[in-house]
Amino acid sequence: MRNYWKVIFIVVIGFCIMMTFGRIASYISYEKIGQMYYEQIAAIVGKVVEEIPESEVAIVQSLKQLEEGDILQGQAILTLYGYGGDTLQLMHNQRGLESLMKVNSLVMGIIFSIILITTYGIYRILKQRFGHLQNYLIEIAKGNYKLNIEGVSEGKLSIFEDQIYKTTLALRESKEEQEKEKLNLARNIADISHQFKTPLTSMGIMTDLLLDSKVDEQNRYFIDQLNMQIERLSGLVQVLLKLAQFDAGTVKLKRQQIAIPSFIEEVVEMLEGPIKKKEIQIQQDGEEAYFVGDRNWTYEAIHNILYNCVQHSPQGAMIKIEWSQNPIYTEIIIQDQGGGISIEDLPHIFTRFYKGKNASKESIGIGLAMAKTIIEKQNGAIKVENVEEGTQFQIKFY
Repeated sequence: MRNYWKVIFIVVIGFCIMMTFGRIASYISYEKIGQMYYEQIAAIVGKVVEEIPESEVAIVQSLKQLEEGDILQGQAILTLYGYGGDTLQLMHNQRGLESLMKVNSLVMGIIFSIILITTYGIYRILKQRFGHLQNYLIEIAKGNYKLNIEGVSEGKLSIFEDQIYKTTLALRESKEEQEKEKLNLARNIADISHQFKTPLTSMGIMTDLLLDSKVDEQNRYFIDQLNMQIERLSGLVQVLLKLAQFDAGTVKLKRQQIAIPSFIEEVVEMLEGPIKKKEIQIQQDGEEAYFVGDRNWTYEAIHNILYNCVQHSPQGAMIKIEWSQNPIYTEIIIQDQGGGISIEDLPHIFTRFYKGKNASKESIGIGLAMAKTIIEKQNGAIKVENVEEGTQFQIKFY
């Protein structure tokens, strides 16, 4: 902003200087032209008085007071000899007049050129500085907070530039602090998860041993329930550990070309038990297509989505899985017949630990959140909406 006003100031000053020089040049021209007219009139008066001495007084009197009759009579005489207002010139001093006009034009041209070159130079400097700032802001938007003020001496930075650099420094420090906090959180959750694993594994072994021993039916029921809760808790610990890894940015996703038909078949086979239990039909439709991503992590995401559809589908329902590919993205659509998601729950369906009205008692509200995180980390997008018979998940890998 300071440079902007500087340019305006320089242009105004340059304009004033040009106007001043113009007035001076006009004044000099006026004086020179007046001198030329005076010399020519003096020559005419001298010639007339030389020929007619008694006309001296009348001529001087007419110069002091111009009368309209004399002007009209003089114009008539000049016209008679072929001289008019557009043809009569300062014949005696014509070359001097032309030289004067050339000098004036040259002076004005030099002044205008200096102002123009100066303004253009300032414009180039400002353009370069603002271009540098534009590129710098683009890098900041990309997450690159590295400061680069080489070649710019202190005192020449504008207030605007200073504020940008200070803000960038604050953002970089904040980002570094957040990264440290994420890493610490991931380490803490990993440590806690490992601490949980040992007692959970021991508890699982003990419940298995109890089941193998001679216990009555009532105790066997309680042991089965305890075993189920242990497995559920183990699964929750694993999911929390994975989410912490994503939050901390420590997950290294592979870039693999994955054929969709065989990939979907693999996910369906893994859920064969729950699918058969509910007598659900899986309808698959799509030609040969592929997407680029991490097979193992994407498998977990699609598995969570399909498992959610199986859980909310009624007995004997159908789940449709369709896929297609175009030059922009590969799309996978999974649609169930579970009656849809309530309007209140729909905006929060991918929120961690959110349990909707129709969620099962075993649900902890983290499977779909995990799926969304995995897909988006692979340049993908997921959207859910209610359709006529149930819920439809649309997954796109760009």
